[in-house]
Amino acid sequence: MVEANLRSGARFTLGRARELGRMVMAMPGPVTSAMSVGSHEELRVEGSVLVTGVAHVVDAVGLVGDDLAPVLRAEETPEDRLTPLQRQVLDGVRPRKILNAEEIAAIVGVSTRDARRTLPSLEQARFITSQNGGYRLFRKSDDKNRRAQAET
Repeated sequence: MVEANLRSGARFTLGRARELGRMVMAMPGPVTSAMSVGSHEELRVEGSVLVTGVAHVVDAVGLVGDDLAPVLRAEETPEDRLTPLQRQVLDGVRPRKILNAEEIAAIVGVSTRDARRTLPSLEQARFITSQNGGYRLFRKSDDKNRRAQAET
Protein backbone atom coordinates (compact mmCIF):
# COMPACT_ATOMS: atom_id res chain seq x y z
CA MET A 1 0.00 0.00 0.00
CA VAL A 2 1.31 3.40 -0.95
CA GLU A 3 0.09 6.44 0.96
CA ALA A 4 -3.56 5.90 1.95
CA ASN A 5 -5.97 7.93 4.03
CA LEU A 6 -7.76 6.52 7.06
CA ARG A 7 -10.88 5.34 5.18
CA SER A 8 -9.09 4.14 2.05
CA GLY A 9 -10.19 1.09 0.09
CA ALA A 10 -6.53 0.13 -0.03
CA ARG A 11 -6.73 -0.51 3.71
CA PHE A 12 -9.60 -2.95 3.13
CA THR A 13 -7.55 -4.75 0.48
CA LEU A 14 -4.56 -4.84 2.79
CA GLY A 15 -6.73 -6.35 5.53
CA ARG A 16 -7.93 -9.08 3.16
CA ALA A 17 -4.36 -9.83 2.10
CA ARG A 18 -3.41 -10.13 5.78
CA GLU A 19 -6.31 -12.59 6.35
CA LEU A 20 -5.06 -14.69 3.42
CA GLY A 21 -1.58 -14.84 4.94
CA ARG A 22 0.00 -12.58 2.33
CA MET A 23 2.85 -10.24 3.05
CA VAL A 24 1.64 -6.73 3.91
CA MET A 25 3.85 -3.76 3.04
CA ALA A 26 3.20 -0.04 3.40
CA MET A 27 4.98 3.00 2.05
CA PRO A 28 3.59 5.97 3.95
CA GLY A 29 3.95 9.60 3.06
CA PRO A 30 4.65 12.43 5.51
CA VAL A 31 3.22 12.05 9.01
CA THR A 32 1.65 15.48 8.61
CA SER A 33 -0.42 14.45 5.57
CA ALA A 34 -4.05 13.28 5.92
CA MET A 35 -3.37 11.10 2.88
CA SER A 36 -0.83 9.10 4.90
CA VAL A 37 -2.80 8.37 8.08
CA GLY A 38 -4.04 4.98 6.82
CA SER A 39 -0.56 3.82 5.87
CA HIS A 40 0.83 4.84 9.24
CA GLU A 41 -1.99 3.03 11.03
CA GLU A 42 -1.36 -0.14 9.00
CA LEU A 43 2.29 -0.07 10.03
CA ARG A 44 1.16 -0.35 13.64
CA VAL A 45 -0.39 -3.77 12.89
CA GLU A 46 1.95 -6.65 13.70
CA GLY A 47 3.48 -8.20 10.60
CA SER A 48 3.30 -5.08 8.44
CA VAL A 49 6.55 -4.19 6.72
CA LEU A 50 7.73 -0.62 6.15
CA VAL A 51 9.17 -0.14 2.67
CA THR A 52 10.65 2.98 1.15
CA GLY A 53 11.25 1.84 -2.40
CA VAL A 54 11.61 -1.00 -4.87
CA ALA A 55 14.78 -2.33 -3.25
CA HIS A 56 12.92 -2.90 0.04
CA VAL A 57 10.02 -4.66 -1.73
CA VAL A 58 12.44 -6.99 -3.55
CA ASP A 59 14.23 -7.57 -0.25
CA ALA A 60 10.93 -8.55 1.41
CA VAL A 61 9.66 -10.91 -1.32
CA GLY A 62 12.90 -12.02 -3.01
CA LEU A 63 15.02 -15.06 -2.38
CA VAL A 64 16.85 -14.91 0.92
CA GLY A 65 20.48 -14.01 0.30
CA ASP A 66 19.99 -13.38 -3.43
CA ASP A 67 17.77 -10.33 -3.56
CA LEU A 68 18.72 -8.44 -0.42
CA ALA A 69 18.63 -4.68 -0.72
CA PRO A 70 21.97 -3.04 -0.01
CA VAL A 71 22.32 -1.64 3.48
CA LEU A 72 22.34 2.14 3.29
CA ARG A 73 25.34 3.71 4.94
CA ALA A 74 26.41 7.29 5.37
CA GLU A 75 29.68 8.40 3.83
CA GLU A 76 32.66 7.64 6.02
CA THR A 77 34.07 10.64 7.84
CA PRO A 78 37.54 11.10 9.35
CA GLU A 79 35.97 10.64 12.81
CA ASP A 80 34.86 7.13 11.81
CA ARG A 81 38.52 6.09 11.53
CA LEU A 82 39.38 7.09 15.11
CA THR A 83 40.00 4.44 17.74
CA PRO A 84 37.63 4.33 20.73
CA LEU A 85 40.33 5.95 22.91
CA GLN A 86 40.90 8.73 20.37
CA ARG A 87 37.15 9.42 20.24
CA GLN A 88 36.95 9.49 24.02
CA VAL A 89 39.87 11.91 24.36
CA LEU A 90 38.54 14.10 21.53
CA ASP A 91 35.24 14.41 23.43
CA GLY A 92 37.10 16.20 26.20
CA VAL A 93 38.68 18.86 23.99
CA ARG A 94 36.75 22.13 23.82
CA PRO A 95 36.31 24.49 20.84
CA ARG A 96 37.56 27.67 22.52
CA LYS A 97 38.86 26.83 25.97
CA ILE A 98 42.44 25.60 26.02
CA LEU A 99 42.83 22.57 28.31
CA ASN A 100 45.95 20.63 29.22
CA ALA A 101 46.21 16.83 29.00
CA GLU A 102 45.41 16.37 32.70
CA GLU A 103 42.20 18.39 32.43
CA ILE A 104 41.10 16.53 29.29
CA ALA A 105 41.84 13.17 30.93
CA ALA A 106 39.77 14.11 33.98
CA ILE A 107 36.82 15.25 31.83
CA VAL A 108 36.60 12.03 29.82
CA GLY A 109 37.75 9.58 32.50
CA VAL A 110 40.99 8.26 31.03
CA SER A 111 44.46 8.19 32.51
CA THR A 112 46.69 11.21 31.99
CA ARG A 113 49.16 8.89 30.32
CA ASP A 114 46.55 7.75 27.74
CA ALA A 115 45.55 11.35 27.09
CA ARG A 116 49.17 12.48 26.61
CA ARG A 117 49.79 9.54 24.27
CA THR A 118 46.63 10.19 22.21
CA LEU A 119 46.64 13.98 21.84
CA PRO A 120 49.58 14.19 19.38
CA SER A 121 47.85 11.82 16.91
CA LEU A 122 44.67 13.90 17.13
CA GLU A 123 46.72 17.01 16.44
CA GLN A 124 48.47 15.38 13.51
CA ALA A 125 45.08 14.38 12.06
CA ARG A 126 43.93 18.02 12.52
CA PHE A 127 41.15 17.33 15.00
CA ILE A 128 42.83 19.52 17.63
CA THR A 129 45.52 22.16 17.82
CA SER A 130 48.03 22.85 20.59
CA GLN A 131 48.29 26.32 22.07
CA ASN A 132 49.99 27.70 25.15
CA GLY A 133 50.71 24.24 26.61
CA GLY A 134 47.16 22.99 26.06
CA TYR A 135 44.74 21.89 23.38
CA ARG A 136 41.53 23.05 21.75
CA LEU A 137 39.50 21.84 18.76
CA PHE A 138 40.98 22.59 15.35
CA ARG A 139 39.33 25.29 13.22
CA LYS A 140 39.87 25.94 9.52
CA SER A 141 41.14 29.39 10.42
CA ASP A 142 44.08 27.70 12.19
CA ASP A 143 45.46 26.71 8.75
CA LYS A 144 45.30 30.33 7.55
CA ASN A 145 47.08 31.54 10.67
CA ARG A 146 49.86 28.95 10.27
CA ARG A 147 50.37 29.89 6.62
CA ALA A 148 50.53 33.59 7.49
CA GLN A 149 53.10 32.92 10.22
CA ALA A 150 55.19 30.76 7.87
CA GLU A 151 55.29 33.54 5.25
CA THR A 152 56.63 36.09 7.74
